[in-house]
Amino acid sequence: MVEDRNQPTQTIRALAVGRLVPVKNFELLLRAWNDIEIPLNIVGDGPLRQNLASAIKANELSDRVSLLGHQYDVLDRMERSEIVVISSVREGFGYVTLEALQSRCVVVSTKCGVAEDLLPPHYLVENNATDLVAVLRRVIEDLPNAIREFEPIWIQAKDMTVARMVQETIAVYEGLVDEPIQ
Repeated sequence: MVEDRNQPTQTIRALAVGRLVPVKNFELLLRAWNDIEIPLNIVGDGPLRQNLASAIKANELSDRVSLLGHQYDVLDRMERSEIVVISSVREGFGYVTLEALQSRCVVVSTKCGVAEDLLPPHYLVENNATDLVAVLRRVIEDLPNAIREFEPIWIQAKDMTVARMVQETIAVYEGLVDEPIQ
C-alpha cells in the first residue's frame, strides 16, 4: 500500500480497467507499455483475453504487465494505484474515469467519454502509443506535480455520485410540484 503518493522513491503502479473488447483498445496500452517501465495491472475479462496474453508474452512485458481477469475489488485496487490509464476508442460516460478520480488517482486517458470534461487537456491523448507514452513519462517523472494538478479535480469528483444525482433530480421534480416526493 502506498503510504505517501508524494514520495519520489516509491514504486508507481498503474491500473487499467475494462472489458477486454476492441473498443477499450488495450492493444494500444500494450504498445505504449513497451516503453514504460512501471507495473501495470489490467482488470477485466472478455473475448480478447488470450490475444492480450499472447501480446504480453510476445513483447516480453510479463515482468511488468499482468492480466488479472474479473475482480471484485476494483476500487481497492484503484486506491493502491497512483495512475489509472484509459485507452478506449470511445466511451459513454466512463465510470472508470470517475471512480479513479474518486480514488485519488492521476488519470491519463484517450480523448473519450467524460475524461474530456474532467481531466486537464495535457492528460488527454490522441489514440496513439507515442502520445500515451509521452504523457505517462511526464506523470511518472514528476508524480508530485501531477498530484498537485489533480487535487482540485479529486475534490470535484467526490461530489459526483449517483446518490447526489438522484437527490438533484428529485429536487427538480419537487420544484415543479407543490408536494414533496416520497
